[in-house]
Amino acid sequence: PFQKKNLQQASFVSATRRRNPVKSTTTSVPELQAIQAKMGSAGDEFTPLSQLEYGMDKCKVRVRVSRLWESFNPKDDTLFGLDCLLIDDQGKTMQAR
Repeated sequence: PFQKKNLQQASFVSATRRRNPVKSTTTSVPELQAIQAKMGSAGDEFTPLSQLEYGMDKCKVRVRVSRLWESFNPKDDTLFGLDCLLIDDQGKTMQAR
């Protein structure tokens, strides 16, 4: 198992070492336009997050990491891993580990 590391930039992890819950949000039109401007046009070569299904392989996605945090076991402080919140150019989000 991973050992806990002290990250200086881990402001998203609270003092109790519990991650902030991910809230489902909708992306407004201006926010979506800003995301598309930063990421460019995805075209047909990338699979949108909304079309991903369990068991799919050999597909390409283009996403931006919106949030990043460490997840810990609250009982023994063991690091589970690094979790993140991904967002694609359509404004769809997905949590990943």
